[in-house]
Amino acid sequence: MTAAEKRRIASRADIRGRHRISSFLRFLSAGRVWMASIGAAVVLLAGCSSGEPKGSTLQQQLEQSAEAASKPAAWTIEMKLAQQLEEGGKLTKLDMTTTGPIEREPLRMKQTIQTAFETENSKLETYLTPDGYYMHDLTTDDWMKMAEDVLPQVKETLSDYQIRPSEPVSRLAKASDKVQAEQKQDGHTEYIYSGDGKDEGARAIIDDVLRGTFGGGAMTKDVAASIQVEKFEYQLAVDSATQLPSEVHMTMAISIAFTPNVRSTLNETLDIKYSGWNETPTIEVPEAAKKAELVAPPAG
Repeated sequence: MTAAEKRRIASRADIRGRHRISSFLRFLSAGRVWMASIGAAVVLLAGCSSGEPKGSTLQQQLEQSAEAASKPAAWTIEMKLAQQLEEGGKLTKLDMTTTGPIEREPLRMKQTIQTAFETENSKLETYLTPDGYYMHDLTTDDWMKMAEDVLPQVKETLSDYQIRPSEPVSRLAKASDKVQAEQKQDGHTEYIYSGDGKDEGARAIIDDVLRGTFGGGAMTKDVAASIQVEKFEYQLAVDSATQLPSEVHMTMAISIAFTPNVRSTLNETLDIKYSGWNETPTIEVPEAAKKAELVAPPAG
């Protein structure tokens, strides 16, 4: 991969929050993958096990859970990503934790993002409201805000797990022949993917992850066609009483060719926890954020 190609990929890195705190304008290319990977979990699983809850089919259970997840006005999410990208013989690592409350309508978010990328460590606080996107470097106490015309781009990079928690469950319902379900003693139903990651449902999940990784339509058909799934494991836990999702665990390894005849390998684990369903969060943008310097992401 040429230096120009690497710069182009880096410039597409996500505005979702993995900014390098040192400048607020340099976006980590590895980080978008993880937000996208968040969407990958949706791909689920096979057949019904003897532990499956009674009274409805597995597909119906998942559809009921998706319906339940479409109703809450607010929730809190914690997402943990561990990612390794091998590209042209070079291995890069990213560890990221994102936590915070979300309001559905109008969309408002407050997220704390801790990132370890190679030798760089950062801690960033972000606010997304109908009026703007604000970033607070908790190491330097600097504030920045993004230009208003960037807001659609910011929202495009957000994971369904963050802002549309019903969507991953709906996708799982459509792949219910690949799912096993088990009733747990803690009051949760666990849905476990049992396929090899190469079925249509799993591929829809992986494509969604990569869509987020490479900025919407930036991934060409040739690149998408080059994807080879080496490993895909997925688990979804749902509260049996409320039907709301509570946890997601995903492990994925894929091979992909960004340029012809040059393959890269992405290994990633993702853990998500939901809490605070329908609790009213406090998401108030500080005055320092509103007065911050206006910046724009790199072009390209």
